[in-house]
Amino acid sequence: MTGRLQTRSGALEYVVSGAGRPAIVLFNGAGMTLDGWRALHPRMESLGTVVEWNRFGIEGSDSPGRIQSGAVVIASVRELLHYAGIEPPWLLVGHSVGALYADLFARMHPDEVGAVLKVAPADLERVPRMNEDSIARSLGKVQQLPARAFRQNLHAELVAVARIAQEIEGAGAFPRDVPVAIVEPTRGHFPQLTEPDAVLDALERLVRRSRRSASASRGQPA
Repeated sequence: MTGRLQTRSGALEYVVSGAGRPAIVLFNGAGMTLDGWRALHPRMESLGTVVEWNRFGIEGSDSPGRIQSGAVVIASVRELLHYAGIEPPWLLVGHSVGALYADLFARMHPDEVGAVLKVAPADLERVPRMNEDSIARSLGKVQQLPARAFRQNLHAELVAVARIAQEIEGAGAFPRDVPVAIVEPTRGHFPQLTEPDAVLDALERLVRRSRRSASASRGQPA
């Protein structure tokens, strides 16, 4: 299913594939399009319902309006998921800056999150010092896209990183009952493209944990 859904902060482009629970919700890195997850298909779709979406300023989603704080991004994707009929708990997968949004989401709405997978998560101390032009060149090579296709999103999100860091700090501790895993890259910053099996293996383990937890909460055998 492919669509474009209106939220209070603007319209978001999304794609839903696969079937079953848990719903796996992907958070792109800054400036990344849905194509950045291509190497995880089709195996990822065998693990559950997969929700891919472009944040504001990318491809078919609206241009960013308000500053792209974590609160704005999370409120928008929650609207998208509810309107599209994708029920929690959700397994969140975030790449780079996307991992910051996934982390904050779990802190703000722990009852809606079954697990979190962080793929090459951004270092909050380093991101503000990164050169936007250099990042844009790298993204252009990885995605084989002109910078104009993603520069608006990249700029808006790099500007907001300091605020996201404050939001994470102010949201309290990461919930102890939400499983979390991290995939660190060994060959570049995009392990979902260069090392997809490592990402998929970690995701599969989290899916199994999420299903066991859901069964236990319903009083059913795992």
